[in-house]
Amino acid sequence: MKTVAADVTKPNLVAVVGRLEGPRIIVCSHMDTFPPPRTATASDVYSGRIEQGRVYGTGVGDMRCGLAIALFLAGIYK
Repeated sequence: MKTVAADVTKPNLVAVVGRLEGPRIIVCSHMDTFPPPRTATASDVYSGRIEQGRVYGTGVGDMRCGLAIALFLAGIYK
C-alpha cells in the first residue's frame, strides 16, 4: 500500500490485495468532502431534502457506494 499525491493536501491511496499474477480486478473510487457554499447553511446542503421524488444535497450522487464495493471486494479477494 502506498500514497501518491500530485498535491500533498490531496493524497491518493493505491493498494494491492492478493497476488499480482493471474486475472485481476481493478476498482477505483473516491471520497471527498468540501465546505458548504457561502450562500447556504450546512443544514441546507447536508440535509438530503426530497422534492418531487428526487433527493437534493451534497454527495447524493457521489461515490460512497463505489467505495463500499471496493472495500467489500478487497475482503473477498484477500
